[in-house]
Amino acid sequence: MAQNPESDRSGDDAYQVVRARVLNRAIESAIIQAKQDASGKTKGAPLPPAALRPLLNFVRLPTAASRRVLEVLDSDEPFRTSVAGTLSEADLGRESWLFLHRPEGWSVELGLLIESAAEDEEAAAAGAQGRTAERRLAQAEEALARLKDELAEALEAAKGATEALAAERAAGLGLHAQHDQLEQRVQQLEQERQQAVRSMKDAEKRASVRLEESRLATSRADAAEQQLTELEAQRAVADAAAIHTSAADLPAEPLAEASEPEEPLRPRAARPSVWEGVDPSKVEAAVRQAALAAAVLGEQLGVLAQSISPAVAEADMRLASEQPSSNPTSSDSADSADSADSAELLARRPPRRTPLRLLRGAIDGSPEGVEQLLSTPQIILIADGYNISMEAWPLLDGASQRTSLLNMLTALQARTSALVHVVFDGEGTGTRPAVGAPLAVRVHFSKAEVEADDLILDMVAGLPTDQPVIVVSSDRRVQDGARRLGANVVSSGQLLAVTRSS
Repeated sequence: MAQNPESDRSGDDAYQVVRARVLNRAIESAIIQAKQDASGKTKGAPLPPAALRPLLNFVRLPTAASRRVLEVLDSDEPFRTSVAGTLSEADLGRESWLFLHRPEGWSVELGLLIESAAEDEEAAAAGAQGRTAERRLAQAEEALARLKDELAEALEAAKGATEALAAERAAGLGLHAQHDQLEQRVQQLEQERQQAVRSMKDAEKRASVRLEESRLATSRADAAEQQLTELEAQRAVADAAAIHTSAADLPAEPLAEASEPEEPLRPRAARPSVWEGVDPSKVEAAVRQAALAAAVLGEQLGVLAQSISPAVAEADMRLASEQPSSNPTSSDSADSADSADSAELLARRPPRRTPLRLLRGAIDGSPEGVEQLLSTPQIILIADGYNISMEAWPLLDGASQRTSLLNMLTALQARTSALVHVVFDGEGTGTRPAVGAPLAVRVHFSKAEVEADDLILDMVAGLPTDQPVIVVSSDRRVQDGARRLGANVVSSGQLLAVTRSS
């Protein structure tokens, strides 16, 4: 009785690989039939076998999937019969036709065909290996021939060099003198080298001294700058105290009693002056302090006027339309005075904010530099919400991005005590999206017609110029605008690097 290679080698992996390759048409026909059954286009057609459903979306089946299809065809006779259908041997090939239709003796014939295909593949592989070996042998022989040629050339060159050396030795004229001259030259060059080394060391010492002097000068300058800042703060406190003290020292104008008769007019020189007994230097100092305080107050009013002037103008127009004035003349005068005051306040340019300086050795944009900025007392951080969240979590939806960003900023605020604001673009629906923002992080949404970039820059411009501010965004327009307003700028990636490393 003939052996059945199809059943004897069912556990041989190499045989199964060849078997799947030989029965490729049967596998393709099974996948096509399963897709037709799954589509429901054929009325009354059964669903495809459950084991094949995960494979229907594959463009190209891997070997393991092909073996699974063959296992289903082996075990599910109704499905195999449905696949075979009216397909002929010309459509499928002899091997796939035998596997699907299974006439008498099919397994023996199929096993022999698969064995033959495996032997053909092994022979082809052996032939390819033989051709590769022959090609390598030819390359080695060519390399050996080249080496022989190079060796012959090298021997010829060595022979020529030997003959030239023999000729030089035979000549031998002046070689000893040349040797003495060369030795003297070597000694001279050695002395020059030693002198150059000494000069270089002296220059290094002088450079080290100058570097140390430069460091000391820089330290003194930093200390002087710090002392100047402290003195300016102390002077501001002293000025405010001096204003109150000077006002208390000035005598009040006495009020005449209504029941007393009016004092008759006297010449100016004879009248008692209210300034009698007052030190003129105190008066002058009080005037100077008051002028300085007025200038500072004017600058602060200028900033305030810039921030509230649109709202004031709108309120004035609304009041004018709702409550007509009973005294047009006085109203016009007051409006003129208010307009003049507003123009004067708006004409004042507020002092420019100065960005924070990093300590010596810290690099701008590095995690250490960002940590230094965040550790500044009373620092305000304004974050470009979607710019950060799109870089950190690009695959999440908008609500999930907001939640993840707020959680990250809450942890950052708890660690640094910075006052954190985050700005998102408005949704354009007229309603603010619901966010569960913690109290530590303040959330802002721009109006439908306003971009978050503009809102961020408006927030920076509306803060006092002595308030340190960090703006976090990778948007070029936001970064340039924030730098013009004197804020420190940190990119979204730099902030994410700090938060993820902490």
